[in-house]
Amino acid sequence: MALTNWQSGKKTDTSAFAANHGGGPTNCAPRQRCCRRGPSRLDFVIIPDAATATLALRRGDVDVFPQVPAREFARLRASPAASSALNFYSAASYDVVTAGFNTRRPALADSLTRRALSQCFDAAGLLKATQMGGGQRTVGIISPTESVIYNDSLALTPFDPQGAAEPATAGRLATKPAVGSRLVPKLPQRQAAAAPAGGALPGR
Repeated sequence: MALTNWQSGKKTDTSAFAANHGGGPTNCAPRQRCCRRGPSRLDFVIIPDAATATLALRRGDVDVFPQVPAREFARLRASPAASSALNFYSAASYDVVTAGFNTRRPALADSLTRRALSQCFDAAGLLKATQMGGGQRTVGIISPTESVIYNDSLALTPFDPQGAAEPATAGRLATKPAVGSRLVPKLPQRQAAAAPAGGALPGR
């Protein structure tokens, strides 16, 4: 595809090279059968707001809405009108959210301190709240679906605030929260939440 128009922050338009539609240079490698019916034109419209993008999809202003936020995706699938007019697709993505500790700080230099803090992170609860139950926990940035390279010998750190407060680990904490304050971590050490990629297409 060749770039034909670019409006910064608004849209980009592309069109297929002539060689892709029977013309142009003869020294181009032949396309595979599954790719022969490619579109002659693709326009990418930048719509930062999910609600506005959903409205544009349902009005027919756009044909595809990729990377739909999980909550909006679930809302559309639950709508009888939307489910009859749109086709919904979801697949595993490479989106990963991790939490790490700066071990140069004295308070986090001790491994048992980091372990105790890790047990305060409710990764499964975060997946349920932010991805509507989609996605899965992983011990690193590699997806568990990549069985050849995923390190399945590492166990997921459990959500166990009570265990984090046991003397064996709590006594190693370099700092403690002030009275009335709470630790509100987001994800456990060496854990990540891989969010699914969702998309929607108008029904045909």
